[in-house]
Amino acid sequence: MKPDDYQKAKAIFMKHKCNYFFIAREEDGVYDEYTAYNVPKDIEDRWVEEYRDGLFGQLVVEKNQHKIAGLFYNICNTIGIYCPTPRPLELLTEFLMKSKPLLDSFTLILLSESLLRGVKSYRKNASLDKTAGDRAKEAALGTLCELLESPLTVSEDHDYMRKTYDFSEENMRDRISLDILHWEDSQW
Repeated sequence: MKPDDYQKAKAIFMKHKCNYFFIAREEDGVYDEYTAYNVPKDIEDRWVEEYRDGLFGQLVVEKNQHKIAGLFYNICNTIGIYCPTPRPLELLTEFLMKSKPLLDSFTLILLSESLLRGVKSYRKNASLDKTAGDRAKEAALGTLCELLESPLTVSEDHDYMRKTYDFSEENMRDRISLDILHWEDSQW
């Protein structure tokens, strides 16, 4: 691959969050252009790690809770694409646990749901150590259980959603309860 092609392919891959689905559904011809570069899997894997590292760098300094939830979600999505070690799950679990006193209830719900989906993706790789997945699942479910017993809060950072999402105590508690039932009984 020529250096210029390498940069073009990388730009497409990164712009679309390292996800073939996003590449394919985007603009006409982008998927065909990207696949024509024939990027080796090991290079894509390095790009996924680079992308994830960049997201982690943004996550640890971000203050806006809506943006925190989005970054966390995107990092969790990369676990299903490429995750040869438990380190990303460990970092996400650590972030969730350290951030609990600083974040509103709704953001904690979103982070817990994202982490649980990340664990599910991680566990599809049978060769990986399952301990990190177990700890992440325990942290996320524990957070949801704590929220169920606590007063619920919603940051102003989520105000843009008030027209389309019901932030009532009842709706949020129902969501938490359904999450707990789904993920506790989930066969991974």
